[in-house]
Amino acid sequence: TTNIYAATDSGKYKLDISNAEGCTNQTQEVNVNVSATPSSPLISTEGVTTFCQGDSINLSVAHNPAYTYNWKLNGGAIGTNNSTFIAKSSGNYSLEVSNASGCVVNSSNIVPVTVNAKPTVPTVSISGNTDFCQGGNVVLSVINNLANTYQWMNKVNNISGATTNSYAATDSGKYKLNISNAEGCTNQTQEVTVNVSPTPSAPLISTFGDTIFCTGDSILLSVADNPTYTYQWKLNEVAVGQGNSSIIARNSGEYSVQVVNSFGCSVLSSN
Repeated sequence: TTNIYAATDSGKYKLDISNAEGCTNQTQEVNVNVSATPSSPLISTEGVTTFCQGDSINLSVAHNPAYTYNWKLNGGAIGTNNSTFIAKSSGNYSLEVSNASGCVVNSSNIVPVTVNAKPTVPTVSISGNTDFCQGGNVVLSVINNLANTYQWMNKVNNISGATTNSYAATDSGKYKLNISNAEGCTNQTQEVTVNVSPTPSAPLISTFGDTIFCTGDSILLSVADNPTYTYQWKLNEVAVGQGNSSIIARNSGEYSVQVVNSFGCSVLSSN
C-alpha cells in the first residue's frame, strides 16, 4: 500500500491509485519474469584435504549438463567448466554454478586444502670408491637436518638400522636415502650404484719336506692352484716370486703368498 513494491515473483504488476474523492486509476502493467536459481551444491571430497606436495584431492558436485561450473581458489577463478576439479595447491576451494538463465549460486561449503612441502633432496656425498673388494666399504652421507628422519635403502628394501644421515655400504646394490619431514612428507635422493667384487679365500700353504734343513737343501711350498689367480710369494714380507702357486724355498725366513683374482682383489695366505 505504498508507492514502492519489491517484486520477487513472476507476474504482471500494476498499481491501483485512489484519491481522496474515491476515484481510482491504474498504471500500465509491468511484466516480471523470475528465473529459477540452481540449488546450492555441496562439494564432496575424495581423499584427505591435507597431503604432501605432488599429491592431490578430487573435488566434485552432482553433475547437471545444463549448468556451467566455475571453480575458485581463495575467491579467484581457477577451474574449467566441469563438475569435478583436481586440487593440488593449498587454499580454500569453492564453486560457482550458473544455469541457462544466467542465475548463479555458490556452493554451500568451502573446502580448505593444505599441501605440505616435501623435504629438499640433498646431494649424496661419496667418501671412497664405489667399486671395491669384499671387506671394504664406501661411506654415503648427506648434510644432517635435525628436523628430518632418514632411512637408507638398497633398491626397494629398507636397510635395518640404517636411520642416520650416513651409511657405510659393504655390499653391492643401488643405494638411496628416504627422507621424511615433520609433516610426514617424503623424498628420495638419487641412487648410488656400489659394486663389491669377491675376495679370494685365504689359501693354506702346504709344505713338502722339513722346514728346517741344511744349506744347499730346499723345501717346496704350495697352495691350491687356480688358473684365474696370480700369486705373489713373499719372504719376510718382501716379494720373492710371482705367477706360480708353488715356490722352492732355500732361505731362512717367514714365507707367505698373496693371491689376486681377476677382479684385482687380493688376500694373504692364512699361514
